[in-house]
Amino acid sequence: MAEDRDPYLEKARTELAILQIHFENDHFRKASQQIETTINHCYRYSHKTRRKPEERILLDMAGKLEKMQSVTDRLKHYEDHEKLEGKGMKVAEDLAPMTEGILDGTNSDREASDRLVNELEDEIKRKEDRIEFLEDEVRRSENTVKDLKERVNELERDQSDSN
Repeated sequence: MAEDRDPYLEKARTELAILQIHFENDHFRKASQQIETTINHCYRYSHKTRRKPEERILLDMAGKLEKMQSVTDRLKHYEDHEKLEGKGMKVAEDLAPMTEGILDGTNSDREASDRLVNELEDEIKRKEDRIEFLEDEVRRSENTVKDLKERVNELERDQSDSN
């Protein structure tokens, strides 16, 4: 039965396993690079394979990974600011059945894929809102400091005028 497996599909499966590891470790930059590599390889493999079902599976996988790529590219910018702790593990857990569905030729992964993309977009929105809130807090603090400095200067002037 091992001879029956398409070598290009097996290579794609290996690349997806690597992608899953990057997500498990919250390495969104590496995951983004791996997605790009896997997409390119899927297109290349789809042209090399001589089996129509495998070609369709590889093209389907490339399309689904392209959807994930834009979200992952946005996530990688938050890797330095605020760790998305555990979010990568959640992605990896969702990615496993999704990729199995792709590789097995069943299309039962569409819902999982859409849910995963939506969850990641929600997480990004929460992080963006949090950053915006913190930036507002910093501005308010800076204004408070500025007001206090002005008040201190006024008090010093008043004190020097009274002396």
